[in-house]
This record gives sequence, C-alpha cells and structure tokens, in this order.
Amino acid sequence: MKKYLGLLVGLALILPIAAGAAEFSKGDVVNLGVHPGEMVRENVYAAGGTVNVVGTVDGDLYVAGGTVNLMGTVTKDVTVVGGTLIVTGKIGDDLRVVGGNVTVGGSIGGELVAIGGNVNVLPSTTVGAEAYIVGGVINLSGSFPADLVMAGGQIYLAEGLMARNNFDYYSQKEAKISDGAIILGTTTFHQQAVKKNTQSSKSPFFGLFAFMTIWVLLGLAGAIILACLLFYLWKQESKEMIEAAFASPGRELIRGFVVLIVLPIAAIICLITLVGLPLGFLAGVFYVALIILGAATTGLLWAGLLAKFVFKRKETDINWWLIILAALVLALVKLIPFVGWLIGFLVFLVGFGVLSNKIYSKLMPKK
Repeated sequence: MKKYLGLLVGLALILPIAAGAAEFSKGDVVNLGVHPGEMVRENVYAAGGTVNVVGTVDGDLYVAGGTVNLMGTVTKDVTVVGGTLIVTGKIGDDLRVVGGNVTVGGSIGGELVAIGGNVNVLPSTTVGAEAYIVGGVINLSGSFPADLVMAGGQIYLAEGLMARNNFDYYSQKEAKISDGAIILGTTTFHQQAVKKNTQSSKSPFFGLFAFMTIWVLLGLAGAIILACLLFYLWKQESKEMIEAAFASPGRELIRGFVVLIVLPIAAIICLITLVGLPLGFLAGVFYVALIILGAATTGLLWAGLLAKFVFKRKETDINWWLIILAALVLALVKLIPFVGWLIGFLVFLVGFGVLSNKIYSKLMPKK
C-alpha cells in the first residue's frame, strides 16, 4: 500500500507541469532572462550544458543542466537536476534540487528538498516550510522555521543557523555544531553505525526509507521531465521514433541490444590503446548520454502504448499528461517480480534501438 501511496505522492509532485502555457529552451548555453527585470509569464522547461536564470519566471521552472545558476525569481515550484547547481534567487514555493555539488543561498517560500554529493546552504537562505537534505558532506546555515531533517556522511552546522523547530539527522557520527548555530527545538541523532548483538531501532530504517522514497520520487520526476523535454523539443523526430518502434518492434529491439553491448566494448578497446584514448572517452560519455535519452524514449513508447491500446488513438497522438500517466504505469509494472523488470527492459531496448537509429541518421544522413 505504501508503494502505491508513494506513486500518488509522485503524481502530486508532477502535476504542476499541467498548469498554464509552457516555454521550452535547450542548447549548450541557455539564458532565461538577460536583464534582472525580464519576466516569462508561463512554466519553463530548460536543458543545456549551462543554464542561467536571471529574470523572473511567473510559473514553475524545471531545469536539467551540467551547470545551473538560478539568480532570478520563480513565483512557483522549482525542480533542478544537474552537476553543479547554484540557487541564490527567490523561489515562491517549493525547491527540489538534485546534483553533484549543490549550493542554496536564496529565499524559498515553501519546502526544500536537496540531494547531492556536497550540499552547502548559505547564511542568506530562508526556508518557509520543512527542509529535507541528503548529502555526502553537508554544510548548513540559514533560517528554518519548521522541522529540519538531514542524512549525510559529514554534517556541519555553521554559525548563523537558526532552526526554530526540531532537528533530526541520520549519520554514522555526530554532527559538528558551531557555537553560533541556534536550534530552538529538539535535536535527535539517529546513529547509522551497525550494532552487533543488539536490536536496532526502527527509526534509522524509517529515516532511510523516507529518504529513499524522496530519491525515487525525484527520479520519477526527472524521468517525466526528460521525456517531456525530448518530446516537445524534438517533436517530429519523437513521433518518427514512435512510429518506427510500432512498425518493427522486433528489429528495433535487436538493434537496441546490439548497440547496448557493442558500444561500451568499442569504448573499452579504444581506452586501452594510447592512440584511441580520447575517442574511447568520448564514446563512453556518448554511451551514458544515450542511455539517459533511451530511458526518455522508452517513456514516450509507453505513452504511445497507452494512446493506442487504452485511449484508442494514434500512437503518436500523445501529450504531457499521457507521458505522466505512462511513467506511473511503468513504475507499477516494475513492482511485478522479475516479469515487470523484463517487460520494462524489453521496451527499453526497443526505445534504445529507435533512438540509436535516429541519431545515426542525423549524424550520417543518406546522400
């Protein structure tokens, strides 16, 4: 029952995608607003190597990028996934951020969920609701009026921290708390070290389950966002891939399996030869990117299956809500032991095959 409840919560997290019009941006460098006063009056979906948000977004913001700098204002929710993420602007509602290096230093009107290898919350940060932070190394300051929950390898509470309610944290060792850090509520340390010959409490397991649930929900959100970006930014090509998959699923499945196996082998062969080292590295990076895009393509194929067999329309006649529904259906299918995983993997191979063929046709067009 908890798993199905989690899926419903995930749907609630994603539903803001439906609100209003939307702007889609992509590129190596994406600048949303050149001037601080510039405003975009719609939801924004952006993806790029570097994404800079300077102006105002009057709606929700969804960003995926290698480096993301959010210095402007977003009136509603913000979801950011990437490598280096710096959020120092003003967020009207919730902020959900997942990255390698995460820095938060702005005003957040609602809830904060931050997951990263290194998470730094600056003294200028103000959070309007609960905060949930997971990281290898966490440096925390700022103002928190509601409960503060963290899990990490190393946790530092810096001078300038104001926690007005309870502070719960999960770690193998106690947090280092500065004399200038103020916690008005109760501080509870859930030690994660393995204890032999003793009955461990349920609290650490509950905490781990809670954070894993957050991670899964954010993964589900990321998958939906990526599938929507792929469909709306590469709409004609996406429809062509769906048509090709439905026309010859067996051929595309075999193609996907071959590329899935052969490409990493070729990359490894290049890496062990000094001359082919750069090519092998590029092939490895391309392979990872292809896997990620293949998962997004798979989401489109599931949406096409729902469109054709459930809603009795053409398989390419899909939209954002069918993509969301397809992601939830896939999550439910994966709950079926072994069979669910196998079905998901076979559909992924078909999607991987049509994507590989489409990219090849773009790079090597027929003369």
